[in-house]
Amino acid sequence: MSVAAGLATERHAPWEVRHALWNPRMDLLALASVDGQVALERALVSVWKKTWQVALADQESASGRGANKSVEALAWSPDGRVLAVGTADGFVFLLDTETGE
Repeated sequence: MSVAAGLATERHAPWEVRHALWNPRMDLLALASVDGQVALERALVSVWKKTWQVALADQESASGRGANKSVEALAWSPDGRVLAVGTADGFVFLLDTETGE
């Protein structure tokens, strides 16, 4: 039985969740919001533990302009160690599973 199978079925996020994606290699769940919040939660038996949270709106854009950081897509690297986050303004952020950087 995986750890995820023994988890509680409800978890309240601090913001509206637009996308959620399980990590294929680890018991991790990526959550993303329409306003550019991305959080990584570790699934432990009967409890969730926030690993990190990143506000993409705080990330500097290459154009130097105000950008729309609405999260449109999430994808894990094949080894599950990097989370790719695509935003409405065409940027892709690669976030390390352990640090969120």
